[in-house]
Amino acid sequence: MRLIILLLIFLTLEWKSSYSQDYNNKCDSTTYLLVRQMPLYFGDYDGVINHISSRMTSDIKSFLKVQNINITMKILCYGKVEIISPNDNFKEFCRILEDELNKLKWIPGKNKEEFVSVESVLPVRIIDNKLKLYMPFANVKGKVMRCTIIDEDTKLPVSYVRLITKYNSYSYYSNDKGEVYFYCDANDEVEISHINYQTFNFSTTQNDTNYQLFRKQLIYEFETLDLTKYSPEKLPNKNLNCNYSDWEKGKEPSFVFIGLGNNYQSEMAVFNGGLGCLYNYLSEKFTLPDSAILNEYIDTAIVSFIVDEFGSIQDVKIDKKLDFGINKIITDLFYNMPKWKHGSQANEKVSQKFMIKLVIGYNKYWKKTMDNK
Repeated sequence: MRLIILLLIFLTLEWKSSYSQDYNNKCDSTTYLLVRQMPLYFGDYDGVINHISSRMTSDIKSFLKVQNINITMKILCYGKVEIISPNDNFKEFCRILEDELNKLKWIPGKNKEEFVSVESVLPVRIIDNKLKLYMPFANVKGKVMRCTIIDEDTKLPVSYVRLITKYNSYSYYSNDKGEVYFYCDANDEVEISHINYQTFNFSTTQNDTNYQLFRKQLIYEFETLDLTKYSPEKLPNKNLNCNYSDWEKGKEPSFVFIGLGNNYQSEMAVFNGGLGCLYNYLSEKFTLPDSAILNEYIDTAIVSFIVDEFGSIQDVKIDKKLDFGINKIITDLFYNMPKWKHGSQANEKVSQKFMIKLVIGYNKYWKKTMDNK
């Protein structure tokens, strides 16, 4: 038992140190403008501002009262600040700025689990005789913690989960192992969100720094479509111009930022043209067999399916066996559906589960088609 306890302590210390120690071990020298996890810093930022202000020359202060400047700021992959002067007149001020900002403890930005250098613009102003530096990075506190998110059914890790620390509204995202590392104190509130899972809140505790959450994937349910009320001649949304083609890549933005932590967007998968066109497609393409028409057959079916990360339909299932071979007609209808616009979580492609209840069967349209044969 003592050996097991010692092993657990060692593993806990190992993941903490591997995340927070010497950044040079995993340091990418490429400079980025935006990455999934932007640089973070510990320390008294207001105190640093006061020190900078006290060291500024009267000439610089006079200049900044009438002229705003934007200074290039780099947080290097090994956790140091580098300030680039816009011109020779500001070299001394930039040296002071760099010196004072390096008194804060910096956590470099991360891209694909590697620490990287990040460059940003630092607006410098004097407003009401006070120095203002509009820091583009988040101030953090406490200690590093880890939360692992696992799918309850598949027992697989969930990537791209968004974790928000409420004290500073900063967003972190889980890696391929479902792990997300974040900084906070005990009793701080944390929010977990993913487009495919119910949003969940919890508070950190005094003694725990390692959390594991099992989440059940959502199935998004569309409103019931009663196909006995519609037909190829009577569509539910007749005013829509639906061409039933694959979602085209050209319809997506041709340029997407890698993204600031809080600006990553999540979007639902969508049929080309929207829900109205999906209902039109099902109403227009569904065919009732002659044998079902002769028997004036009416039934309901719940259809579940997955829109994968490429927009294709997968894993079509029907909740029960229907008569007259209608199960195959429905599954073929869905599998032959044009590609959807895929869902996304944190600007990454994800698959999504959907469900729709269909009322299928006899109506005047099918009677007419039978009479005309």
